[in-house]
Amino acid sequence: MRPTLKVLEQSLLERIVDEAFVVLEKSGVFIEDPHALERLAKVGLRADPETHRVTYPRVLVEKALADAPSSLTLHDRDGNPARVLE
Repeated sequence: MRPTLKVLEQSLLERIVDEAFVVLEKSGVFIEDPHALERLAKVGLRADPETHRVTYPRVLVEKALADAPSSLTLHDRDGNPARVLE
């Protein structure tokens, strides 16, 4: 059994996540690399070449989070498993 640490109430945690979605959707993220900015625009994100900001619709971020693996194995330079991130 893994120990758990509860620092925030569930309602506060949900509010923080919701505010993060709002920031991504309204303010966006500053992308300095013009090639990355162009690629993100090509896949349908709203990318402003003047401000270098990309905004991420909430539904897209939610889908990406749902599709992301629950764990990830890091390997050493020889290809052997070194750590599992969960």
